[in-house]
Amino acid sequence: MGLILDNMKLESINGKTILITGATGGIGGRLLEILSLNYDVKIKCLVRNYSKCASLARFNNIELVHGSIDEQEKVVKAISNCNIVIHCAYDPVSQQINIKGIENLAMGCIAAQARLVHVSTISVYEPLMDKKLTENSLNEPIGFTYAERKLAIEKMVFDLTKNSDLNATIIQPTIVYGPFAVPWTIRPLNQLLQGTVIIPNFGSGLCNAVYIDDVCQALMLAGISANCIGERYLISGSSPITWKEYFESLEDSLGVKSIRYLSINEINKIMKNPIKLLKTILGDPKKAVDWEPLKSILLSLRYKIPSSARTWIKGVYHIYSSYSPKPVYYPNKNIMDLYTTNSSVCIDKAISDLGYEPKYDFNMGMKRTRDFIKWFFPEELTL
Repeated sequence: MGLILDNMKLESINGKTILITGATGGIGGRLLEILSLNYDVKIKCLVRNYSKCASLARFNNIELVHGSIDEQEKVVKAISNCNIVIHCAYDPVSQQINIKGIENLAMGCIAAQARLVHVSTISVYEPLMDKKLTENSLNEPIGFTYAERKLAIEKMVFDLTKNSDLNATIIQPTIVYGPFAVPWTIRPLNQLLQGTVIIPNFGSGLCNAVYIDDVCQALMLAGISANCIGERYLISGSSPITWKEYFESLEDSLGVKSIRYLSINEINKIMKNPIKLLKTILGDPKKAVDWEPLKSILLSLRYKIPSSARTWIKGVYHIYSSYSPKPVYYPNKNIMDLYTTNSSVCIDKAISDLGYEPKYDFNMGMKRTRDFIKWFFPEELTL
């Protein structure tokens, strides 16, 4: 599944040496694949855990560098001969690692005179309030830990760009879907297969979806464009769709009927009803840790639990899930706000400064995604 290669500006990326962090993740992995298959570039990947490199092993023209972003010496050495660093990595457990990582990446990029492209998120603007969301929209994601942390990282990148010789650009993808996109493809697909997904207000809210290859296009352009230093860019598709269209497309791809539409009032009543809430948690015990501050506390303990204990917990959960009621996936507050927004993302700045051109409308992107779904869920689709 190659990128549609008709953006002439991308030709100047040939001959570059590029370091990718987070190459074992969805966006980083797809970026690696596109670069390796379509461009004459040298690729290095900073990898913290070799056990997660199975998807990278099929490429023989990349260099794997063992290390974490918070290890200064390894990071600076890895960047030493690079032209571009594309930073897709994010540690959901330790903000200290994320912050230290930016410091190290900045140090290495300054020394090598390399461009830093930092991957952020639309979440830094949540809850989405403006009818037309732009890079100048308000940033106050209070109470949303992930968004607060990503915004803090953005501010650090801006400060370093302003107060040092760092050349950095921030890319803010919206709702990224497509092959290996976990949050908005693999996770909802699993939910649709396992239980019932609750969507508020008949799915009439706007979904600013962007196919993963278009995000990769924007990352590459940010690495070579001359007039984007110290700027941030929202990256979305050419026009939004509704959440109804989005989820029903995933549902149709699986051949299931797992969506249930409820009003906001109906959802709130259920979530405040102890008996119905207990039924929801029994169907999916992980739902009990979907609320703050418990969620952040458990995430912080995630890697402190011995591997043997984690294996035991997974085993118990697997056995329980075989006998428990089918889960019902209700949106938490942040997701509820996202599902009910009427905010449309403006990508004019990315088009003007980067030469960004969305290549995939939703129909084309979902067609590609269905091919991935058939490969990723072969057993489920033959039931």
